[in-house]
Amino acid sequence: MAGATSLSIPGHDGKMVPNHFLGQDGDAAHLAIFFPGLGYTCDMPAFYYVQNMLENSTELLRVEYAYGSTTSFKSIADIEQFERLFDDATAAWNAVRNKRPYQTVTFIGKSLGTLAVGQILATDRSIPEMRVIWLTPLLRSERLLRQMQAFRGRSLIVIGTEDHHYDPELLASLRETSGTELLVIDGADHGLDIPGDVNGSVEAIRTIVAAIGRFLRT
Repeated sequence: MAGATSLSIPGHDGKMVPNHFLGQDGDAAHLAIFFPGLGYTCDMPAFYYVQNMLENSTELLRVEYAYGSTTSFKSIADIEQFERLFDDATAAWNAVRNKRPYQTVTFIGKSLGTLAVGQILATDRSIPEMRVIWLTPLLRSERLLRQMQAFRGRSLIVIGTEDHHYDPELLASLRETSGTELLVIDGADHGLDIPGDVNGSVEAIRTIVAAIGRFLRT
């Protein structure tokens, strides 16, 4: 691991997209890009442990747009939020996609970040092997659902039964039409916690990290 740097990524309206890029000193055929949620940052468990799992062999880009901490983002209309998100996500992708001749790219999106991943997949399939880890995807978004249904690369969905986007029928349909792998955590909410059950929440993250590890190794 060569260490973390911040890339110059002009995003929406020319404003810089906060990020950390962790490169490799030697060859690296795999790139992983983290797109967090509105309140679930790249330092939270699902991202933190996956980064530790990959950092010795993979180049990593943590996109840290931090919209959840800015009232200006929350106050604008949905269509404007999406425009900003998509511009920033596309700029981040373009900043790293040609840094090396990557053989594999893994997108890891959480909640709002799954919309960013869906947009990239819908507009660019230039890497031979793209795969996706959808953490609590916004399945109620018809746009995202269509993008997920159209994606034919390997993918893993992680979601809890108490997540307001949880829909067993939609999940079954995605598994059937696109072959996506599925991990459902009983009792987990949109933050991947089990409310009122600390031990259960710890066990849930253990299960999630183990499933992601298996997905990445195969």
